[in-house]
Amino acid sequence: MVSIFIHLMSHPKRSFSATELMQVLDIPKKELRNVQRDMQALVELPGHYVIAENAMKTRTYRAGLSNLDKLSLPDFESNILQFVFLDRIKNIYPGTADLIASLLDRIRKNLPAAKVQKVDVLFQELKSRVVFMGNLPTVDEVEKDKLEVILDSIRTHHEIETDYEASRGGREVRKRIPLMIVLCHNEIYVGCARHGNPEAVYAIKLNRIYKVCKCPEVFVENPRSLNALRKKVRDYSLLDRAAEPELIELSFPKDSRMFIEENPFHHSLKIERRRYDLRVTMKVSPSFQLMQWIFFHLSNGVKMLNPPCLRQRLLEFGENLAKTYRLDFTSKKSKKPKD
Repeated sequence: MVSIFIHLMSHPKRSFSATELMQVLDIPKKELRNVQRDMQALVELPGHYVIAENAMKTRTYRAGLSNLDKLSLPDFESNILQFVFLDRIKNIYPGTADLIASLLDRIRKNLPAAKVQKVDVLFQELKSRVVFMGNLPTVDEVEKDKLEVILDSIRTHHEIETDYEASRGGREVRKRIPLMIVLCHNEIYVGCARHGNPEAVYAIKLNRIYKVCKCPEVFVENPRSLNALRKKVRDYSLLDRAAEPELIELSFPKDSRMFIEENPFHHSLKIERRRYDLRVTMKVSPSFQLMQWIFFHLSNGVKMLNPPCLRQRLLEFGENLAKTYRLDFTSKKSKKPKD
């Protein structure tokens, strides 16, 4: 719905049928009914920001731009808290910052003076209560400029040339075929396809790119490349080039359900209540990222059941930990002065 809404607002003088919107936004044909329901929901939004036309023929939709300066907040007290939160997090990802800032500014300008004053007080009181734990994406103005170049190249199907810091050290300058922006664990990646092999896809980190420029060379977007990227995003194999997805089976104590649901690893995760435990299954690649998630849940009593290859990796990792810290502890104990 958000993608459709933004596309309509970006083309205020055009009308689109549901089929045309699906083609532009690369939505599969099987989603037609869902798109039609989304369009009806947008049309029914208070304020008539999306307008339906040609009811007797092929129905089309257009932006109701004339209504955008008449935004209202019927549930002011509850909605304004959400806008405070949006304002606080808007700079986490630069792709949404300008959109959120524009929306908040438009809303503020359309409020009565008394409510504007109340908004200012709420912002001051609550912004300091929305805090971040852990690392956020280090996206400054330089990274934002790089992202804009890459997004423009993706849109116009142009190759990019990157001066990039490789994982094993050293810098490399090379041309790439950019297809997608991938957000994962507060990091921003660029999904690319290799020249000459459309199904060989990979990702590079935005913050490791020293310089990027749009090349004059254009590429033909290959559906096989996009499908390969989406598949690797779905099964978490894009970043560490892990094996094909497998059925992962884990066991948790019954009282751990809340912790699993608060921090699920993948959308395919399912929880089944057994007589003595919770059985958790999902179909993903047995990658190191999955191992990190399992390590996170060690305190919640997780136990790996299948596949055997992942059980073996966890065993080897645990043996290395035990060896390292046992030697360290023994060494310190031997140096302890005698009484």
